[in-house]
Amino acid sequence: FFGSDAEFMESVKDSSSSSSNVKKKVFKEKSKFYDRAFMLLTAGPGGNGHKSFTTDRQGNKLADGERGGSGGNIIFMASSRKEMLRFDSYHVKGNAGENGSSRSKRGKQAADTIIDVPIGTIIRNVERCPMTRTRNISEEILADLDETNSTYIAAIGGKGGFGNASFRRGFRRRPHFSTSGEPGETKEVFMELKSLADVGLVGFPNAGKSSLLRQISRARPKVGHWAFTTLQPHIGYVEANDTAMTQFTVADIPGLLEGASEGRGLGHHFLRHIERTKVLLFVLDGSGSEGRDPLDDFAILTDELQRYSKKLTKAPALVFLNKQDLSPEDFEKHSERIREFCPYDVVCGSAKDGSGDIDMMIEKLHGILKQTDPEQFPDYNYHTSSSKKSTVS
Repeated sequence: FFGSDAEFMESVKDSSSSSSNVKKKVFKEKSKFYDRAFMLLTAGPGGNGHKSFTTDRQGNKLADGERGGSGGNIIFMASSRKEMLRFDSYHVKGNAGENGSSRSKRGKQAADTIIDVPIGTIIRNVERCPMTRTRNISEEILADLDETNSTYIAAIGGKGGFGNASFRRGFRRRPHFSTSGEPGETKEVFMELKSLADVGLVGFPNAGKSSLLRQISRARPKVGHWAFTTLQPHIGYVEANDTAMTQFTVADIPGLLEGASEGRGLGHHFLRHIERTKVLLFVLDGSGSEGRDPLDDFAILTDELQRYSKKLTKAPALVFLNKQDLSPEDFEKHSERIREFCPYDVVCGSAKDGSGDIDMMIEKLHGILKQTDPEQFPDYNYHTSSSKKSTVS
């Protein structure tokens, strides 16, 4: 999908654009969100075996060439410091093993090459057609790196070659041959990032999802008065209203349009980032400022989610009716209809100024998370017997 930075800069140099246009292209390239990528892996070759001889105390000539070290593996590791699948190079070569030497000194094993990837990266194998050289992505998942520091050995380094000392047998004490190290494994993989957020925001463009994320977390997605302000996913950490200071993550993706499951708009490309979320939060424009009925928007959103993945429609959800501050009469009319026909709980408020029941929304989301994942979100009970001792006898 994406080449290296060098390939990009070469294309920029070859173009006849001015220096200002070059800067714009570089900025645009750097601001892209890379959630898919191909990568060619070549593990390190093994070191060659060594051929040498020595003389013992009796004057007998013996072989003492030792074998080479193994080549380095290529390992993927999930890291919280990595946010997207952008790398300096998309052809990674492993380290070669050290050659063997005389005096029975074995070559050192090469160090492994570790590639940091974002948490939630899925790795699949890629096979190329020998005739057309087209890529065929396997449906089988090689690794799902969904935890911090989880690893996957993608390509194994080659074994080291044997030195002539390894071939000493009986009366054959001076073999005059050794073997070369084996080449490392070569493999092409396809990486796909699926963010691991607890709550996923779903809504039409300009419904106020980014404003809501800015209001409830420290994330700072771009906010504007035009549609499709959000061009890439954003994840924010939200503090629950409990004494344990529990935090959960909320993911904001570009707005959906009718027909998103068929490839319309931007949201269909990023739906994978809410595919793993435990709770869905529908953000609707309760004022109808965009000329749409929020109840129709909700029906379209649920239909698009069902077409994309039936698993999403089975997830617990909550509805946040936004823009309470714009048109109170229209907002009240829409909120009554939403509460009547919507199967989920409805919370009203304004993401712009923080008014309404935003704290209640956070509390409800936390309550749903405690029900769906009690291990990660336990129900802490701090009422101890010490509180009873404070009563006056």
